[in-house]
Amino acid sequence: MLLLTALTGCSTLIQRTEHGRWVEIGPDTAFILQQPIDIPQGRARAFISNGRISRSSASYRTSCALEVREIARQGRQQISPGRFQITRAQHYWTEVAANLQAWGVFLQIAELSNGGGQPLIQTGYRFWLKRTDVPADQFQEQPSVMHLTCLGILAEPAQAYPPTIRELEQALGTVARLQL
Repeated sequence: MLLLTALTGCSTLIQRTEHGRWVEIGPDTAFILQQPIDIPQGRARAFISNGRISRSSASYRTSCALEVREIARQGRQQISPGRFQITRAQHYWTEVAANLQAWGVFLQIAELSNGGGQPLIQTGYRFWLKRTDVPADQFQEQPSVMHLTCLGILAEPAQAYPPTIRELEQALGTVARLQL
């Protein structure tokens, strides 16, 4: 029993729906890119939210970022459609700092303040990717894709939940899909 717990205890599980069954991210899972994605010059990622490619992430709904290893200093990088094996999956979270306008601080009433100590976070998953459908001699022609990071809504820690598979599917839309 202890061996079974040790072997399965480190796997990443994602819930299919809010109260649905859990799905393990295993060695046969993949990220399928169905449309080309442009990584803008000077950037390391492109965002996908609500089935569209955008220049920034969404904090009010699930969004994903396809991330590359190198930043293009001249011109854009294009990632062509294809299959990427998910070699590793991990739970991931990030804290987001607020950008308050200078005048907003002066309007804050002391009794209504929480002291400014409550951070806002996004939780989700980071999928480590390996291109499996391009011959090795053509890897130089493709940007070095590292991972896909998908995060849920921006919320206080008690309300920040990782996205479900259904929410990931909605975020990716027809741009890409997860093969689980």
